[in-house]
Amino acid sequence: MTYEKKVNQATHVYKSACPYDCFDCCSFDVYVKHDKVDKIKANKDADYTGNFICQKGLAHSERMYRQDRLRYPLVKTPQGHVRISWEQAYEMITSKIKDAQRQDGLTSVGGYLGGGAAGKLKASQQVFLAHLGGYTDFVGHICWGAGIEATKRDFGAVLCHHPSDIENANIIVLWGRNPVETNLHLVPYIKKAKRHGCKVYLIDPRESKSAELADVHIKLKPDSDWALVAACVVKCLQKERLHKAFINRHLDDATGVLPYLSQLKETDYALLLEAAGIGDDIVDTLTHDLYENGPSTCYLGYGLQRYNDGGLNVRSVNFLWALTGNIGRKGGGVNYANQTNQAQFSFSFALPKKTPTVREMMLGRLAYELGRANPPVQVLFIGAANPVSQLPDSEGVSKALAAIPFKISLEHFLTDTAAMCELVLPVTYFTEAEDVITSGMWNSSFKYVAKCVEPLAECKSEFDIFQELAHRLELAEYPTFSATQWLAKGMLSPILDKGWQEPMGDP
Repeated sequence: MTYEKKVNQATHVYKSACPYDCFDCCSFDVYVKHDKVDKIKANKDADYTGNFICQKGLAHSERMYRQDRLRYPLVKTPQGHVRISWEQAYEMITSKIKDAQRQDGLTSVGGYLGGGAAGKLKASQQVFLAHLGGYTDFVGHICWGAGIEATKRDFGAVLCHHPSDIENANIIVLWGRNPVETNLHLVPYIKKAKRHGCKVYLIDPRESKSAELADVHIKLKPDSDWALVAACVVKCLQKERLHKAFINRHLDDATGVLPYLSQLKETDYALLLEAAGIGDDIVDTLTHDLYENGPSTCYLGYGLQRYNDGGLNVRSVNFLWALTGNIGRKGGGVNYANQTNQAQFSFSFALPKKTPTVREMMLGRLAYELGRANPPVQVLFIGAANPVSQLPDSEGVSKALAAIPFKISLEHFLTDTAAMCELVLPVTYFTEAEDVITSGMWNSSFKYVAKCVEPLAECKSEFDIFQELAHRLELAEYPTFSATQWLAKGMLSPILDKGWQEPMGDP
């Protein structure tokens, strides 16, 4: 595959992809003129996202050259952050790690890795920490975690139908999903299906821009998805809108939901309608369409699982789709996220032979977890994240982070979190370092990200930073392969882990 072409003497075009944490994972053509990114356009030859990209994608070429972008390592002083050399920064980090491990053990060093900038090589932070022998890790999600777990429990894996399968649907339900604003490249698929006669529902408390796509907009009350589903199940039982063969073969109703709802009193049914803020006519029409007029496909958003017991909302929708015979068929299914590529890429080859000691803390409860940590976290790496403004309890998070003596932020800008850190390291933009990007939300493509230009000023990639730190700490097992080799081996590792034989020579 060719990743670069010459437009004229001064302009080259590189293949790349958007690093934002987004459904689409857009493919880019990056135009470089006089060794500087001049503009970014859609890669029209790409699958899923050809022809157009959003305004944020178009703005990358300006964002990477903003005046406030970090260009040099900074250390925090009483007068603010001041510039230091990389040599000083490396010496400071290695010294702090050694001191922390000697005083409080392996788990006194921690790593917080967010999803603010995609790229497989970002995970080199976790590989580096593993080679220290032990560390504190922050696990869980603040975005989609309850829905992920719900999907795994119901289906065993988190997968999506191929985007083009929507053409096989007769009914499309956007349940809390707003593709016009958050999943732009799903919109053409929906519009094409509508031209073929497909009916579109939007189930959302608010009037999002995606209401323009809908034939029916069900404005249920917030956090009442379970009530709407329960009412729908009651209606399906009453009208015998049930796919009995699928139910008998695949459903294990150990909790007795169906027998319970089959005997529900009319007054209780009315309470469900009241809880959801809808009428019986809506429930009747929706269940009729799901059962009689399928196949029906559902695209779930992430809002409905961001409540107490939010996983129940997702599982209830899964249940309704199963009851009405819309699971396991073309044009059907519940599409929450797509983690197909999780199993297709692995840095297992880069991990140490001895399993590290890992202390896990819940990411969403960072302030509480850090406050009770014993031993306390003394050194914390923070990459691709801004927890001070992203996590619940911002004030508590700020206090908890302030109590950590030495924090290292790997960032593009001096965010709220970076401003609190004792050391701030300027990292490369996605156009300045080679990588592979994929999304776990919608499509299942891997996107190669070419190095288009040299890093701005003294910016370094996370991959290079952790390789240098590993060298200085004399971590003998740490892989010394190039970034290209890490990526190639990462693609190969899942195959080798299954017992295949590695071909001769390094990739």
